Amino acid sequence: MKRILSICLLMVIVVFNLSAVDIVPLPYKVKTTNKKFSLETGVDYEKLLMERNASIKSFQMGIRGGELDGFFQKLGFFKEELGDEGYELHIDNNQVVLAANTPQGLFYGKQSLIQLIRGAKNNKLQGLHIIDKPAVKFRGVMDDISRGPVPTLEYMKYQIRRLAELKINTLTYYTEHVVRTEKHPEFAPPGGALSIAEWKELSEYAKEYYIELIPNFQSLGHAEKVLLSPKFQNIAESNTMYALTKPETLEFMRDIYTEMSPAFESKFFHVNCDETFDIGRGPSAEKVKELGAGRVYTDYMNQLSAILKDNGKCMMMWGDIVLQYPEVLDILAKGTVMMTWEYSDYDSYSKWIDPFVEKGFDFIVCPGVLNSSRISPNYKMAIPNLQKFIKQGVEKGAMGVLNTVWDEGSLQTFDRDWYGVAYGAEHSWNPNEKELSDFDARLSKAIYQSEGRELFAAIHKLTEMSEIGALDNMSELVFWKTMIPERGKYIQYSLADWEDVFEACLEIDSILSKPTAKNYIREYKAFGMVTAEYKYLAKAKLKLTEAASLYAEAIEFQCQNKTKAKALLDKALTNIAECRNDLAKVQKDYDAIWKKENREYWNNFEMESFNRLLADYDDIITSFNTSVGYFEQGLPLIAPADIRLDIRELKGSYFTYWLISPAFNLENGVTFDTDLLKGMGGESTAAPFPGFSFFNEKGESIKWMKYSSSLSDRVSLDTPLDAKGKVLSYAYCTLESLKEQTVIASFGFTGKLEIVCNGVSVFKRQGSETMITDEYQCKLNLKAGKNKILLKLGRATNNWEFSFRIADVKVSSRKNKYQID
Repeated sequence: MKRILSICLLMVIVVFNLSAVDIVPLPYKVKTTNKKFSLETGVDYEKLLMERNASIKSFQMGIRGGELDGFFQKLGFFKEELGDEGYELHIDNNQVVLAANTPQGLFYGKQSLIQLIRGAKNNKLQGLHIIDKPAVKFRGVMDDISRGPVPTLEYMKYQIRRLAELKINTLTYYTEHVVRTEKHPEFAPPGGALSIAEWKELSEYAKEYYIELIPNFQSLGHAEKVLLSPKFQNIAESNTMYALTKPETLEFMRDIYTEMSPAFESKFFHVNCDETFDIGRGPSAEKVKELGAGRVYTDYMNQLSAILKDNGKCMMMWGDIVLQYPEVLDILAKGTVMMTWEYSDYDSYSKWIDPFVEKGFDFIVCPGVLNSSRISPNYKMAIPNLQKFIKQGVEKGAMGVLNTVWDEGSLQTFDRDWYGVAYGAEHSWNPNEKELSDFDARLSKAIYQSEGRELFAAIHKLTEMSEIGALDNMSELVFWKTMIPERGKYIQYSLADWEDVFEACLEIDSILSKPTAKNYIREYKAFGMVTAEYKYLAKAKLKLTEAASLYAEAIEFQCQNKTKAKALLDKALTNIAECRNDLAKVQKDYDAIWKKENREYWNNFEMESFNRLLADYDDIITSFNTSVGYFEQGLPLIAPADIRLDIRELKGSYFTYWLISPAFNLENGVTFDTDLLKGMGGESTAAPFPGFSFFNEKGESIKWMKYSSSLSDRVSLDTPLDAKGKVLSYAYCTLESLKEQTVIASFGFTGKLEIVCNGVSVFKRQGSETMITDEYQCKLNLKAGKNKILLKLGRATNNWEFSFRIADVKVSSRKNKYQID
């Protein structure tokens, strides 16, 4: 009876502790016991474990087939196949035993052991037996180094070490132009490109940590930086894409591949070739008309594949264009690895997986950290995207995972991305449905060596903040919205939510103020920088608006009560100066954090936006002091607009991110009533997406562009289009509604406007030369789901502006995709 009770107690202990093993990624199989192994004080176990041949008292570690085989067999090891990367770990009162089939498997076992030691309570390791192996062969991360800062070689090596402890075994750096080749050095930015020797050094360094560094070169779209060089104009399809039917393009690619390939031991080469919106807009036009865009694209890809085979490489490519033309999978070079990407949260990812499964292609699922052009990653969407996309990919036979980190934007640092990188590593090794709190607990102890979870509490609080409408899903565009009007003009912005933003930031600062982590403290500073940016923004919105109000009040009292007027002026100037000083500190601190990751290249660009805004503050302060000088001489204060202080509170949330068409000239019989979108099906069916292009009746290529207004209440088309005379343009967005309903659109415009909602014209009128926000209203009959809104806008004589919002409802957005909450 006593033996039965002991067995039952052990079973209880095993079940209870299954989720209590502090290892990331979550091991495949764990059994815990009531035994404890005592660690010796003063021994640096982590350092010793990272030494390949170090001897540690009471630690038995080795490769299968060696002198420890008999010992391993006595413990019941190797009853389950571990593969090349798996390991088996046994801990009891007297010993720690680690075994694997290969040095790589042993390395991963040591990472788990290090993590257990970091989280050990009272210097004792929990008794256990772990059988661990990965769910997929390739577990990777892609870091974009081409749309902004380029990391130092030192930071890239730091990334490799961090990734290795998470059992990541694949890494690629998205490369458009930041590689310096001997044959074509012209496109490489000075100080911002890696030489072939540096790539080779990095590849060899990664190999030491069992990470395969895959060469990467964008070989079709997103080529604008290379094509800026006059030398390469002859291989341009457009200003953003290589000419895919010209032999010269293939020779250029051969040159690049031939120089890059030997620097990397990987058998793969990622050519990207995504978002190729301009196929058929240039030299390929005739071939596209003859064969179709899908066939022309695939012929080009097959030629790239052949060049890579000549260099001993297998082609990897993004899957988005092939998914648009799935019939070409029958002629695409076999052996191509399809990198299928999607970053939104869906219940099913079959659309991005099944076509490749059905045609027998190897494929890798590519979710993302979702940090592109954001002050902080959108983990509300990234976490479920990573969890579900990876799980479904593994279930359907994916050969691996590539977690994408798109560092696009001017306020981004990679240190804000590690949480998403770690979560992707977790599910790449072992897809699971554990609660996020379980992951946080393990990550805190195993990686950061922290008893608290304050870093993750701060991250989750920031995720909650993304729901605040004023932050627009953490978009950095919010940070750079115009704060100070041009001289002689006024500006409006909403104050709604900004007090909440400031208070939330103070709460996060409090959370981060007492770090318990022993490792990677730099990430506390990275997220502290996020709150500093938002605190500045909140204070500036509130204090500049107050300063404008105080100045206007001073004007009222300047004659009858000079003492009160002076007090009001002093307070207003204090507000402005405080905002200016806060921004200067944000710039200084961000610059310091930025330089700890990145090369000097691009830093001037990063700082330029700050400097422009600081110059605006200096200008308004100078103008303000001039006005006060007049006042002290008995002269009238200068009008608010003339010192750039005509700032007004805005009510409502306006649509300021649109897809914009080029300007169309109204000449030769073309009028405002002419349907200029016939080449894409007509105004009633228009549904463009970023980069979408079509041919008009003259055979000219018309391309839609993304545009976000710097103003909070209106869009000036003169800024992106720079057109004069009699012209018109289209603006397009979508509006998601959870139900069928009628809403009121409130808008203003100069010139002439027609509104088309779901293919039906609901408003058409000639306006005036003066923009009045919310001058007009009309009803929009929305269906449940996505609604298409198209504005047709004729230019006024002197300006070209419009405003648009939905009255009396709360609306959120992701770029030009709006949603009624």
